[in-house]
Amino acid sequence: MARPVKASSSGFAELKTAAESDYSKVKGLLPTLETALQTAAQARGPAEDAEAAWQFCHRKLSDLADKVHGCLAELREAMVGSAGGEEHATVGLVRHHLRARMARVLAQLEPDDWEEFEPTAVSLPVGGAQFLAQVAACQVGERCYALVCMAVGGPFLSNDLRSLLLHWAAARKAGARWEQPPKGWLSQPTISHAQGDRAWQTQFGLFAPQILGMPVEEAAVHSVVLQLPLEVFLFWGAGVLEETGAGLPFVLKRTDGGHPEWVKKQHHHDFFLDLSQAIDFFAKRREEEGEEEEAAVAAAVTAGAAAAAATAAPPRQEWFSSWGLDEWDWGRGSSSSADARRRRGSSSPEREAQDGSPTLGWLSQVSSWEEVHDQSRPSPPPAASLQRLRQVAKALAAHGPAGALAGPGAAAESSSKSHADGRALMRQCDELLAFLKELDAAQLATAAAQRRKEQLHEVFVKAEATVAQLRGEVVGSLETARRAAVRLRGRNTEITQADLQFLAAQLAEELSNAAEAEEEEAARRAGGQTEAAPRLGRQLAFLSESSMRLAGTEAQVLVQTYLDGPKQPAPPSEPEAPAPAGEAQAATLANGVGRARAGGTSPSRSRRGSRSPSHSVSNGVVDAAALVGSTPSVLEGIAGGANAAAKPSAPPPPPAYDSVLVSVVMGEDFPGTSSAIKAPLLLHWAACRNEGGAWLAAPEGWAASARGSRKEGAATQTPLQRYTVTLESGDPVLVDPCLYAVCLRLPLHSVQASGAQGLEFVLRGQGGTWMLRQQPQGRTSNFFMALPRVA
Repeated sequence: MARPVKASSSGFAELKTAAESDYSKVKGLLPTLETALQTAAQARGPAEDAEAAWQFCHRKLSDLADKVHGCLAELREAMVGSAGGEEHATVGLVRHHLRARMARVLAQLEPDDWEEFEPTAVSLPVGGAQFLAQVAACQVGERCYALVCMAVGGPFLSNDLRSLLLHWAAARKAGARWEQPPKGWLSQPTISHAQGDRAWQTQFGLFAPQILGMPVEEAAVHSVVLQLPLEVFLFWGAGVLEETGAGLPFVLKRTDGGHPEWVKKQHHHDFFLDLSQAIDFFAKRREEEGEEEEAAVAAAVTAGAAAAAATAAPPRQEWFSSWGLDEWDWGRGSSSSADARRRRGSSSPEREAQDGSPTLGWLSQVSSWEEVHDQSRPSPPPAASLQRLRQVAKALAAHGPAGALAGPGAAAESSSKSHADGRALMRQCDELLAFLKELDAAQLATAAAQRRKEQLHEVFVKAEATVAQLRGEVVGSLETARRAAVRLRGRNTEITQADLQFLAAQLAEELSNAAEAEEEEAARRAGGQTEAAPRLGRQLAFLSESSMRLAGTEAQVLVQTYLDGPKQPAPPSEPEAPAPAGEAQAATLANGVGRARAGGTSPSRSRRGSRSPSHSVSNGVVDAAALVGSTPSVLEGIAGGANAAAKPSAPPPPPAYDSVLVSVVMGEDFPGTSSAIKAPLLLHWAACRNEGGAWLAAPEGWAASARGSRKEGAATQTPLQRYTVTLESGDPVLVDPCLYAVCLRLPLHSVQASGAQGLEFVLRGQGGTWMLRQQPQGRTSNFFMALPRVA
């Protein structure tokens, strides 16, 4: 930021000293800046080369990664085919896990009696997913339970299901009202949360099969086990659940996609799992126990009568023992009957696996199921996936697809499919392993290239930061010296209002000259111009001027208005006496091209015809007589007080003005210092009847000094041209001495017909930035310039 230089508190010597000091500072910083620029230029090449090398390695790594993922997908597809198809393999895997999970729970409970029922398939609206639920009835001591195991498996070897929740309750039948489950229920996993006053949400556990001693997470299955007391089902005839039937209504909730997703049946209905089989099992059991109890009582009565007739009656314990019953056996039934009911339970899948049943196929190599505790971890790397898939390939190559375990009809489907070629699967694994080695080498090369890129980029960034710092210091010092130099010339700004005024007058005269040339061309084509009647040209009359500040910048906008019209022929007059030499020089300065500004900073372009505005109209009001033939006052004394000696002559002819010229000039106090002004600039303007009123279309027949205007609604957008201030010699005056200006021509008759009283406009920069007029107290508004009124 440049240091402010105040002429009011600094003398000429102090200003000169400050400027010389800033100049010396800049002179001292320039070698350092040059060195920093060279260092940055030298660091740029290696940094760009390192960036290119890293991009090459990264592209190679991406290609190899895509190739590896493609090979993994092909390997999975081949293994799915070897396992009997996606649905066959998934159902068999889920059924195997379901039986293993149920057997494990039964082993933990050690029930006195139990019976497992056939699993039930539930159709899920999730592509490739399979859902199975199994119910078992078991008695532990005097308590009766229903065990419910639910298992969900995704597409075989590509399980994308994560974070599953079971949203469930109890109900009398499908579609009935949800009710609280019986008190004393338990779940595995134990993570459950109440949802309202009836429903619960229980988290599914994730279990991976142990195949040849390694857990394969790609084949993992979600499952949950509910242990429900059945007393309420058996004795609550008028309670929540009827004795004749009950079940569990439920839906699934997925949270692996970032947003919760409810999984329901078609038409958004709830799933329902019927528990009537478990309830009927214990109901029949109680009926059988009642019949056995009645038979035992009858037998005891008969035996008692016979014993009464005997001489010595045996103790009571003997007749219990004679029946093989103690007090508890009498309440539960005989041990042989209990053993028979235990035998109704199905054998565990562990025993089936140990027996080497051919129906298990490759599933016979699943030794156990290991729980995956972290379900939110990202997908494993390809090397780990390949290692686990290799275990599945070995199992498939050795034993083929599963058979009867996959359900009814699966054995026939399995026999109709050919066994996978184990050597082909292993060959695919070996090829994928070779690609993985290339991938690892590419990852190492990419990491090394990235480290080198970051190091060289850091060197380049530091060099650029040094250049930016030094450039800022140089620019700041230059700006301070620039402002001091302006003060030394006796000015407050580089661009003064006199510069804006001169350019505004120049544009008005150029537009007037253009109109004159058009008239001459039109007369020449019509054959109306002769030597006896030469054309007299046009004349300008200065009308008004307004200077306004541009909001948010150190810039001002100057607007001048002129009247323009053709000259009239003068009446004959007597010859004038020759004027003295000094007076003739003064007249030349008044009416010729001499328009020099202080310091010699005026534009060097002279105006055609060596004429100046010949008339002036005050206050913006034009007498109607001036437009039809009366004589306005002539400018006097503009030659610095010189009085031209001339004999009285006839008055000049009355002018006939036909147009209003409006020059708009914008210039920064110090050009190039405002970031808010972005060229090219547009003048967004329209006519209006009063300031702040509705915008009207431009008067008919209007013209501009710049081309490229276009309509935008009622407004018109006209480009502002860029002008450069130069010395008379043609050399530039300042570092960036540019002004932006345009001149508009409005026919007086069109202005009068439209009723317009002024022009309202704003400036528009690059990117559509609107630039408004600065008003007091920080307010802004549109720019406004009044047009002449005919009185």
